[in-house]
Amino acid sequence: RAPAAPAARAARTESPAASATPAVIFAVLLALGVAIWLFHARPKAAPTAPSPVPKALLPVTLGAPAKVVLAAAADAWVRAAVDGTVVFEGRLPRGASMEWTPAREVDLRTTDPSALRVTVGGKPRELPAGTGGEYRIDTRPQ
Repeated sequence: RAPAAPAARAARTESPAASATPAVIFAVLLALGVAIWLFHARPKAAPTAPSPVPKALLPVTLGAPAKVVLAAAADAWVRAAVDGTVVFEGRLPRGASMEWTPAREVDLRTTDPSALRVTVGGKPRELPAGTGGEYRIDTRPQ
């Protein structure tokens, strides 16, 4: 019976790698469990409002085109061109008025600037008398 004892002992003896395998498996499963728990336990970030558009990227808003009103306090000959196109040429009788909304300017030529009242955007505009009767009224926003 003596030879049988070493064979039985050899069957019961395990290699060191075989005894470490369950410990490695346990450690890997534990690490996965902790990682999953941390991932799900992390608080969700509240949705943030979209950031405002920088002013450099906003479109430039120009003021609305100014309305030009020409009124006659006395009879006067007038030639009016809006943005380069002649819209009126003739005698403007006392009490008559005209109005335009130009994109750029109104050019006026008259024989008597003191007989005309001009308003641009509701504000009076002076027509100086010593300029030879030709005037350019620029309505573009400054």
